[in-house]
Amino acid sequence: MKKIYVLIIVLVSGFGFGQTKATYTVEFKNLDYRVYRNVKNHTSSHFDLTLKYTDGTTTKLYGAGIGDNSSTSDYSINTFTTEKIPKSINYDLFVNFSSTANIGDNFDISTYPCITAKSFSKAYDGMDVSFEYDIRPNLQIIQTEYDLPTDKRITIASIPGFNSSYYNWQYSLDPTSDPSSWTDLPQYNGMSSFSANAVDILGSNIISYVGKPIYFRQKACSTVSSHVKYDVRLSAPKINSLTRVQPTCSDSEDGYVKLVFNRTLFSGEQLNYTLLDVDTGMPANYNGILSIAADKTFVISGLRKGNYTLQLIGFKDGLNTSVVPQDLFALTTFTIASPPVLDFTLNSTNVQCYGSQDGTITIAPTGGTRTVSGNDYYSLDDGMSWIPFPNDKPYTITGLAPGTYNVKVKDMNGCIAKIQTVVNGEIQLGDDKVLQKTISQPALPLTLHYTFKKDPTFYGAANGKLTASISGGTINDDKSYDYEWKNSFGDIIPATAQYNTSDKTYNITLENAPEGEYKLTVKDKNYNNASNKAACSIIESSQILSQPDKIVIALAVAQAISCNTANLDSDVNKFSDGILKATVTGGVPFVAPANNGLPYKFIWSKYNTSTNLWEELTDYKTDTADQISQGNYSLNIIDANGIVQGTYNATDLVTAVPTTKEIAEPTKLELSFTSGNVSCHEGNNGWATANVTGGSGTYTYTWYNTGNRTIDQNKIAQLTAGEYFVEVTDAKGCFIKSSIIISEPAEMVKIDYEEIFTPTFSGATNGRIIARITGGTPKDDQSYNYQWKNAAGVLQTATAQIKAGIYTITLNGVPADDYFLTITDKNYNEATNQISNCSVLESKVTLNQPDPLKVVFEIVRTISCNTSNEFGNDTDTTPKDGKRDESQDGILTAHVSGGTPLASSVNNGLPYYFYWKKQQADGSWTALPDITGETAVNLSHGNYALT
Repeated sequence: MKKIYVLIIVLVSGFGFGQTKATYTVEFKNLDYRVYRNVKNHTSSHFDLTLKYTDGTTTKLYGAGIGDNSSTSDYSINTFTTEKIPKSINYDLFVNFSSTANIGDNFDISTYPCITAKSFSKAYDGMDVSFEYDIRPNLQIIQTEYDLPTDKRITIASIPGFNSSYYNWQYSLDPTSDPSSWTDLPQYNGMSSFSANAVDILGSNIISYVGKPIYFRQKACSTVSSHVKYDVRLSAPKINSLTRVQPTCSDSEDGYVKLVFNRTLFSGEQLNYTLLDVDTGMPANYNGILSIAADKTFVISGLRKGNYTLQLIGFKDGLNTSVVPQDLFALTTFTIASPPVLDFTLNSTNVQCYGSQDGTITIAPTGGTRTVSGNDYYSLDDGMSWIPFPNDKPYTITGLAPGTYNVKVKDMNGCIAKIQTVVNGEIQLGDDKVLQKTISQPALPLTLHYTFKKDPTFYGAANGKLTASISGGTINDDKSYDYEWKNSFGDIIPATAQYNTSDKTYNITLENAPEGEYKLTVKDKNYNNASNKAACSIIESSQILSQPDKIVIALAVAQAISCNTANLDSDVNKFSDGILKATVTGGVPFVAPANNGLPYKFIWSKYNTSTNLWEELTDYKTDTADQISQGNYSLNIIDANGIVQGTYNATDLVTAVPTTKEIAEPTKLELSFTSGNVSCHEGNNGWATANVTGGSGTYTYTWYNTGNRTIDQNKIAQLTAGEYFVEVTDAKGCFIKSSIIISEPAEMVKIDYEEIFTPTFSGATNGRIIARITGGTPKDDQSYNYQWKNAAGVLQTATAQIKAGIYTITLNGVPADDYFLTITDKNYNEATNQISNCSVLESKVTLNQPDPLKVVFEIVRTISCNTSNEFGNDTDTTPKDGKRDESQDGILTAHVSGGTPLASSVNNGLPYYFYWKKQQADGSWTALPDITGETAVNLSHGNYALT
């Protein structure tokens, strides 16, 4: 049968490539026309034939203009197929004849829906027309089956889409021998398809037609389709209902199905059945002759659970019976169910506490057959004996001692639970199922060990820690124990716990704990259910946490720095030889040999004033910081708990607070001098005192370049001019050196007489002496002390001033005499014998007066002529006649002595200045500036004087 089904599918699929839409075939042929008159207007004369469709579109079948003697013979177009619905052929003819009446026709030939095949011809006065046409629907029946059952209706269909009047159905039992045997089926007219069985077509006396062919066709207008052939097949009896009875057990084969048919078998009818496995499509080993009883029933027994399809192979008088599944019943399959597979699980409880006997096993059966009042059974001796228990809920076996138990279970039908395996997705049952349960007891009583204890790490800390390792007893399913940790006040303290898979211990940790007593209570999983709880609990195990004392750091200067770094001449090691010593109490010291035997880790730092940062001094690792220079130092320590000095919250450091200590340098060793310079040039009364401040303790002085001068510690005296060096060392060996320069006046006191002006004439008091004083040590105003006396010891009045930076003393308006000038400078001191080179004593200057000035006139020439004479002219000094005026030719020579002759380098070598003058008639005197020498010439009569 499966091959038949496949063949049908192939045929249907192949037919899908045929016609599926309504189409029409159009034929147009043998067009003949002839014009045998003259056509007047060739342009408007025409002949057109047009196929019209119901959708308004058209197809041109023929079209041409009409001229004189026009004709066409046997014109045909190619037959074509169209999906459009033809409506009519439009006939349009117009001929404009020259001599006769025009032809003018426009009409539709035939009318939808039937445009039947026919010929058209028409004769006009002057023209004949004829042609043939055929427009027919393409009718086709689509055949998908080849049997016409007596019971099941099949569908007989043609191409849809035609006008309903085209669907006129006919059948025939022998159209070949009797073409007129086609019988109308008016009940199906107008249908493109209809459903029918053999009884619908041939009537109730169908049994006589079984095995014979029947033909169908479709008729439209004058067209018929090709016919299709079916064979009349007797349908197998139809199943009206069925009753299923499941097997006793899930793996037994005692189920059955009772089928109720719609009829018994006809005479000569035979049916064989086979049950097919729906899941595999293969026979299920259930087959035989289907003998329908008089009550129209048939029972198939000995069935196991499964999904089945009934396959029939039937014959009637040697002809196959139609046995497709749809002929049997609406559902092609039926199911034989079985009781659910009996199964069970075991749960057990072990002995609660070490040493008890209260184990249990709980049986939880599933599947099988059970009722509220029924019993299941269990066996602990491999089925030798069965103990019933109610099957409506799990059952618990109690009072079991430690040991191993093997359990079997069966249901109320005696079905024993089997081992289940899955093969290709199907559960397969094997041997009886035996589950084993071992009732155990805890291996050990509940045990507690403290594996970690950490006291609070600093004073006031709440970071103590205790860890207790719990083992034994019965741990909870989540690998835990119930516990409670209380402090000394009875408060429950939160703790954390974790299961350690490596050693299988439960570790309870109490953290962030301050000092005090802590009590731990632990209970195992079975504590609440156990009657003897001693081995399932530990009650108030006690531990005490202690805190260390507070860390206190004190710093002291064990050795001060020896020298100030500004005393660069000192030993550089003495700039950084300070020592700080720390005293630390509290915390938790390291225990030797840890930390190299030191009680704490010491963290020394120094404040960098350039960066304003503390810099760690990694070289200092003990309580002593030596060889340190001046600065601010800090120390913090780290104890064995990692705690430093600082401020803390309950668990952590908030701020580290080191102890700081400043170590300073001693005051800078400074050296200055008080001194006295040498008072007088080339003297030896200089002195110096070294004045020292700063440093430490007493000072030691070492002087250099002193010769045999007087030295008294920091003092030296009787110094001449020069540089004197001293080195000073304090009690710590700090060193400073310097020098003092003792100076003296660069020169002795000197007098330089800038001018010695003697009186200009005898008895005159216009003498003058100007002295310039240099050397020695002027007073602060650059002056000197002086006294100027004459020969009689009379102190003279003089004036002094600074001229061009030199102290100048002027003695003016004095007569001729000896004058004595004494000069003393600022340092002059007779008491200390500072005299030499600090003074000039009684420097003598003598002013001499000249002899009295005497003039003796000598008349060298007297006047030659009197002015009264003819040639007399007192103004004729340059005679016009080229001769001297004889009244003006007198000559006087003055012979001068005494006074102070002029230097030969002045006044053109004349020893005196000569100023001549002449007395006028009124007694006044008139200078004669032209006469500058001792001889006056060209003198006229009169009185002359000489100054």
